[in-house]
Amino acid sequence: MKGKLLSQWLGHLLALDAAADRRIGQLSIDSRDCIEGSLFIALHGQASDGADFIEQAIERGAVAVLQGVEASAAAEVVLEQSSAGVTFTRIKLPGLEADIAELAADFYDRPAAALAVVAITGTNGKTSVSHYAAQLSNLCGMPAGVIGTLGYGMEDHLRPTRNTTPDAVSIQRQLAELRDAGAQAVFLEASSHALVQGRLTAVPVDVAALTNITRDHLDYHGSLAAYASAKRSLFSMPSLSAAIFNDDDYYGSLWRHELAQSRPGGDASEDMEDATDDRDHGGPELMTVSLLHAATVCAENIELKADGMSCSINLSGEKGMPRLRLMGEFNLANVLTAAACVYAVMVHQLQHKRNGQTPDRLLTVESADCASRIVSYCAQLRAVPGRLQMVQAGSAGAQPRIVIDYAHTPDALQKTLTALKQHGFTRITTVFGCGGDRDKGKRALMGEIASLHSSKIILTSDNPRSEDPYSIISDIREGTETGNAAVEVIEQREQAIAAAIETADSSSLVLVAGKGHEDYQEYAGRRLPFSDLDVVRKVLERLQSPSVKKPSAADTPLQRQEKM
Repeated sequence: MKGKLLSQWLGHLLALDAAADRRIGQLSIDSRDCIEGSLFIALHGQASDGADFIEQAIERGAVAVLQGVEASAAAEVVLEQSSAGVTFTRIKLPGLEADIAELAADFYDRPAAALAVVAITGTNGKTSVSHYAAQLSNLCGMPAGVIGTLGYGMEDHLRPTRNTTPDAVSIQRQLAELRDAGAQAVFLEASSHALVQGRLTAVPVDVAALTNITRDHLDYHGSLAAYASAKRSLFSMPSLSAAIFNDDDYYGSLWRHELAQSRPGGDASEDMEDATDDRDHGGPELMTVSLLHAATVCAENIELKADGMSCSINLSGEKGMPRLRLMGEFNLANVLTAAACVYAVMVHQLQHKRNGQTPDRLLTVESADCASRIVSYCAQLRAVPGRLQMVQAGSAGAQPRIVIDYAHTPDALQKTLTALKQHGFTRITTVFGCGGDRDKGKRALMGEIASLHSSKIILTSDNPRSEDPYSIISDIREGTETGNAAVEVIEQREQAIAAAIETADSSSLVLVAGKGHEDYQEYAGRRLPFSDLDVVRKVLERLQSPSVKKPSAADTPLQRQEKM
């Protein structure tokens, strides 16, 4: 990006002389992201004050700093020197915290105006839906990017992010990069934290989708009601042209009814199958997804097999019978939601685009043609890393099947284990833990679920953070008394995964749950390199060596296990 002079960006708010006027290449709200030519935005946060990191930002190449002052204070521009003698421009603006999202959007020339922006929220499934939708969009000829847990970028070229939904400044930079890379649509994950903190304030969302609502992040929100309310706020955005709900979820059905009733002459019982109805409802078009009944996108005749599933998908009256290379009925619900997202973008043509702008690169297609293409392309969808990701052993029949999944909530773990059993796997060893410094109430719940749906459980560390790993494991262990699964404790995650694979036979399945795609482990204030997938592959490679004898359960080194 060429960037802008400070005077071009902030000239309407304050006066800058030639000495203070710098060319800015990018905005950074985190000093660690600063590069040569950055402007560092030093906000006062809940956990830290950005002013404490100004020196670090200058060392990394920042040429200017923007800080907030009280609303009653005057704007100020000064030239200063860092402790290393580097001259930089410091700008103080009243009300910066409230205005920063819009200012960032202005700096990057309102990138969302040139994109179809689809936001997916919910407890589970956001990552899968966003990636499936991007895959379908690309197959339909509409280049798409993603922003979320796995990173941001065009669907097959992702760069890492620190949060599921980036801060209000970084998201504008990422949208601008996607726009400049040729994306026509962006599928982003909208977390509850992001919605409460206003990270999407300056991102006019065209299509919003809900996957489901179950218990999560109560350590932050305090109650399920507050958590759900945060998610609900996404569907109040005035920019929406379509709202998509999982009608099999309690909150999805409830919110769809509420929106339908809130319209002039609204009727919550009106037919929701036709998403192309052009009547003026005074709000977004309402679309539904269901595995149980008729909806805008629904499925029937579902057959689950060891290597995938087949079904009949009905998208707004267009039917097809794709063979999916994916696991789990809940994953089918994710596919249907992704299909609805792409359908909404392509059919609605973004009637609520900002500033009267309509992207000139969006495809114009017939509704029926669009629907049939989307349904047929579902057969080409690829599994998302760390989401029911099947890892095949190198020598057929010698090792158990191994699945890696991000399931880190009670609902996600139950759905994952239920899905595996529905696909014919009855002997399951589940390896999992729970994150430290997070909702403690879900630990025993997850232990209970694992004990009811597994033959064997190995409790281990997830991301213990500042907590004692064994204290976390003890909390989980309290819930495992309900079922009949054998329970072992191996605190070191690499050893736990190895033990699970080494003692399982070819008729068993090993589920490694909780971390999915993550390539790190947060332990005692440090972020250490760690990948479940890498560990699994290393264990399999070692066991496939002719010189290695696979240990039996009796040979498992009990000295590294703790019975509880």
